[in-house]
Amino acid sequence: MEERLSSFIIYNDLEISFYFRYNYNPMIYLPASRSGIMLLYADYLANNMKPEIRVIHETGEEIFENEYGLTAPVYDFLMFLLKHKDSENPEPYKEEILDFINENIINGSLSKVGNTMRYTPESSDGSLPIYLSSSLVSELAPICQILSGINNIDYIFYDEIETCQHPTKQLQLARMLIRMVNAGYNMIVSTHSDTMAAAINNLITLSHKKANRKLAEELGYTEDDLLKSSDVHAYQFKIDEVTGKTKVEEISSHFSLGIGFDFDIFNKTNDKIYQDAVKLAEVD
Repeated sequence: MEERLSSFIIYNDLEISFYFRYNYNPMIYLPASRSGIMLLYADYLANNMKPEIRVIHETGEEIFENEYGLTAPVYDFLMFLLKHKDSENPEPYKEEILDFINENIINGSLSKVGNTMRYTPESSDGSLPIYLSSSLVSELAPICQILSGINNIDYIFYDEIETCQHPTKQLQLARMLIRMVNAGYNMIVSTHSDTMAAAINNLITLSHKKANRKLAEELGYTEDDLLKSSDVHAYQFKIDEVTGKTKVEEISSHFSLGIGFDFDIFNKTNDKIYQDAVKLAEVD
């Protein structure tokens, strides 16, 4: 797989929205509500397509609003879905990631027929419309469209990445993220899942080991699961007990000690659950 400069940012304990315009930059925001949007966008927009309205704000700034009552990132996501076209000659590294998703996460394949996404399960000759398939599948559909489409997208803002994903699949999803970063995608990811954070953390920690390729093979991974870029940052959003406001903290890392990022919010919660279980086992 070709090595390209990329970055990877993890957020946890966060509700987040980004205000970037897709038509100005090669970027896309995948909202937490993406699965529902995937199921409804075609019919909704076909019957309610309205142009954006140019508005001069009181500050004198020119802005554009839409009559759907949607934020700009969600509106742009809708436009991406509506205008998506499959590439006739997808680049090899994109096909490799798609193959990984098909084999390890959705156990089948997705294809676009008209304005409808269809899912074909493994060992099946028939396909299903996406609304009859698992939510796990519909959640991955936007990523599959990014990889199969004609547009080259550099930045992906992936909100609530673990949505509808079973813990066993979250590990595979973490592997997918690493492969996308190594392929050159700049990823900004948010999660509330300790499983998702731990899976990503382990792969990054593995990548910093001296004999990482040998160790990866022993653990059932491959060289493609090793993070080739050192530009990785993790942040947590916490409530300040004095002001009551949310503050952003970069999470410290300890790769030399073999523990990676210290997700203390998740660690404290898991420790509380464990201590409760111990106490309950001691009491009749």
